[in-house]
Amino acid sequence: MIRGLALLGALAVVSTIGLLPFDASQAQTEPDPVVAMVNGEEILNSDMVMFHSSLPEQYRQVSIERLYSQLLEGLVESRLLAQAAIAAGMMDNPEVKLRLAYVTKDVLQQSYLDQLLEVEITEERQRTAYAATVGDVPGEEQVSARHILLEDEAAARAVIAELDGGADFAGLAKDRSTGPSGPGGGDLGFFTKEQMVAPFAEAAFAMAPGEYSKEPVETQFGWHVIKVEDRRITEPPTFEESQAEIGQQLAKEFVLDLMAKLHKTAEITRFDANGYPIEAPPAAVQ
Repeated sequence: MIRGLALLGALAVVSTIGLLPFDASQAQTEPDPVVAMVNGEEILNSDMVMFHSSLPEQYRQVSIERLYSQLLEGLVESRLLAQAAIAAGMMDNPEVKLRLAYVTKDVLQQSYLDQLLEVEITEERQRTAYAATVGDVPGEEQVSARHILLEDEAAARAVIAELDGGADFAGLAKDRSTGPSGPGGGDLGFFTKEQMVAPFAEAAFAMAPGEYSKEPVETQFGWHVIKVEDRRITEPPTFEESQAEIGQQLAKEFVLDLMAKLHKTAEITRFDANGYPIEAPPAAVQ
């Protein structure tokens, strides 16, 4: 792992494009101490924070403190390679210039969006969106049930007769059910009416907890004997539970609106692979 992180640091010089979004506020720590000197060039604590933020998720889940020595070595190797590249005149290489220009634009657009979203997507706006979309949503009724799936009506009626005689529903499900829930005693857990096929749902939601169907229920899967275990009304998710999803949705809507405005005021000409404007292609391209 130590060598792997060091290599990641070294490769960061030549694979900057595609790094994960970086939270700049994490690096703006005061003070920002020097953590290493490489040929007279400082490496700062903020560099370490940025490097850590750009690593794959399995490394980002580990604290900087625990990875300190590995991160530091990765930064040192990265800086050594960068210095060697500069000494070799790579800053004048056309491909390097092209890649640096691409990265610059990528960082600019991401930082611009981050700055706008920080201002626009406030907690107040998120709470307003929550109240409009989630807060007033009524609870949804759910039923917890077991069932025994059988191939024909006669077999289903025979099971009902055994239940009338005091047989255990879960035990019969394990012995007789042809469905995948059979080994688990026919347990289907909680479900809403819309999650089940209509005949099954109508029968299940018409029963009280503890009741089982006195008539077999036919669906496209076969013949069912159903027992309702429990009923409940679900509560809508809290604001805290919904905040991340709401924030993402608001951000998406904001970016789409922003892009529409930018397109409206921009002069854009698109060309096909042959260099012809896409809006006015030639009658025939040989």
